Amino acid sequence: MEGHQREPHGRSAAADDRQEREKSHEDNQEELHHSQEVETLLAAFYALPTHWRLYFTGVMLGGFRRGELLAVEWPNVDYEQGAIYIENQITFDEDGNKIEAEVKTEESEGWVAMPKWYMEELRRYEREWGEAQLQELGRRRQAVYLPRRSWRDVLS
Repeated sequence: MEGHQREPHGRSAAADDRQEREKSHEDNQEELHHSQEVETLLAAFYALPTHWRLYFTGVMLGGFRRGELLAVEWPNVDYEQGAIYIENQITFDEDGNKIEAEVKTEESEGWVAMPKWYMEELRRYEREWGEAQLQELGRRRQAVYLPRRSWRDVLS
């Protein structure tokens, strides 16, 4: 067969090219399905209350364990750097009570970069959250100091 080089195992270069194209097509299809699944999930999250939408979106985008994001407090959010600092997690003790504990691995602790659009939504939510806290405490907007609570207090 002129024009076709044989590989050591008797396969032609054309067959290898065809197999590579098929694999590439399969990979692209898998990536497309994954992308569509992510879009479907994100759209479904918009039907949830804001705090749950941000929580589930954050877990998905940041690759967090669920307890890690539950333990995040406002000082752990850096809007300028576009990141969230993970240092603890909410988990359960032997009796089933919620407790705050260290993250599972050292690699889990640290700053995790998040998309700019997510951080902007989180910033808007923090403002809304702060206003709701003021109303709940019966204070005026001119309050100089508002004790900050964690997400876990809001989500419980």
